[in-house]
Amino acid sequence: MEVPSNNGIDLRIDVHSSEIVLPGLQGLLAKGFLVQTRMGGTLSDLLCGQLGIDSDYLKHRVQTLFLNSSPVDDTEKTIVTDGDVVALSAAMPGLVGATMRKGGFYARLRNGISHQIRDAEKIEEHTGIVTIRLFNVVAKELGPVFMGKGVMVDDRALQSFLKIAASVLTSPVYTLIVDGEEIAMPVLLEKDWHMRMIRLTIQTVGDKKG
Repeated sequence: MEVPSNNGIDLRIDVHSSEIVLPGLQGLLAKGFLVQTRMGGTLSDLLCGQLGIDSDYLKHRVQTLFLNSSPVDDTEKTIVTDGDVVALSAAMPGLVGATMRKGGFYARLRNGISHQIRDAEKIEEHTGIVTIRLFNVVAKELGPVFMGKGVMVDDRALQSFLKIAASVLTSPVYTLIVDGEEIAMPVLLEKDWHMRMIRLTIQTVGDKKG
C-alpha cells in the first residue's frame, strides 16, 4: 500500500517499536487521518488504485462505506473530491448494520440518506486532501499498514493519542524520532502543537524507515 507523499507538514514523528499496536491507535484511526490524493476519480480508484487496498478486500471485507456521513453502495460510480471524508468498516451488527451495508438487501430503506452519485464529467482531476476513517476489524487490519507508511494527523488528534499511549511509549522498546532526532516521551508531550499538521509513522523494528 502506497500512501501519496504529503506537503504542508509542520512536524514529522516516527515511532519505532517491537509491535505496531498501541493504546489509543484505534481511536486515532476512528477520528481520521489525512492523505493527499488525486481528486476527480472514483472511490475505488482512491482506495485501491492510489492507496493500494486490495480490491477483493474492499469488496468482501469492507461491508460498510460512508462518504461525508452518507452510505455508499457503488464505489465504482462514487466520485471523490477535495475535503471529502471516507469511512470504512466491516459488517456492523443488527438491522442498522444490515441497512447500512453497501448494496445490501435493506439498502433501499435508506434512500434518503444514501450518497448521491456526482457527475464525474464536471469534476476536473486535481490534487486534494481526503480524510480516511477506519473502524473495528478494518482498523485493526489496515491501520498498521497505513501507519507504517505514514499518515497526516492534526495536532488535537495527535495529542489525544499520545496521552493514551504515553505509558507504553516510555518503554525502552520504543524509539521516538522527531524531525530526524531521537526524543524522550516527556519532552515530546511538552511540545507546542498548536495548529500544526504532523506526519506520524509507526514502524515495527526491522522495517525500512521511510
